[in-house]
Amino acid sequence: MITVLLADPHALHRLGLRTLLTSRPGLTIAGEATTAAETARLDERLRPDVVLLGSGLPATDVTTTVRRLRQTRPPGSAAPRVLVLSSAHRDEHAYDVLRAGADGFLPATTTPDDLVTALSTVAAGNAVVSPRLAGALIHPSATASAPQYRSPRAGWRTSPNANAMSWQPWPPAAPTPRSPHSSPSPRPPSSPTSAES
Repeated sequence: MITVLLADPHALHRLGLRTLLTSRPGLTIAGEATTAAETARLDERLRPDVVLLGSGLPATDVTTTVRRLRQTRPPGSAAPRVLVLSSAHRDEHAYDVLRAGADGFLPATTTPDDLVTALSTVAAGNAVVSPRLAGALIHPSATASAPQYRSPRAGWRTSPNANAMSWQPWPPAAPTPRSPHSSPSPRPPSSPTSAES
């Protein structure tokens, strides 16, 4: 069972998320918070598996909350996984949130099924972002506003739901590059076949 702490200042947003998540098997609501400070306090007390930061939270509060969630649990206790829903349309906000330590970042237009899949993906130890943001992170030169950013989880794979992407270790160890001027190593001469007399 995945326990989720909801954080959003708007009661209507929390009601919608609570109704969705409690209707799905394997998910349960550990608690609800309305501010960044309350989110950190409840996380320390309830120890949920995932903290879901809703789109009603101001962008600066989201980044601050993610940082606090990485610091408030006692030593020896694993930090929660953090998934962010955002109505902000600026890539810079997503980069700031991911740098702060969030494990996922999705737009508020995410479908219910995609959100449930993302929660499971994050709870399992992977991270998830929308395909558009994934493209901006993989090819930052294609986005004028994209900073030179490299996440500690440096690669991607398509998640079971095609509308989300999850991080996976990448790339595999590359072979040692060969100098363009070097010649291929000679093969050892093959032994001559003995002819029958």
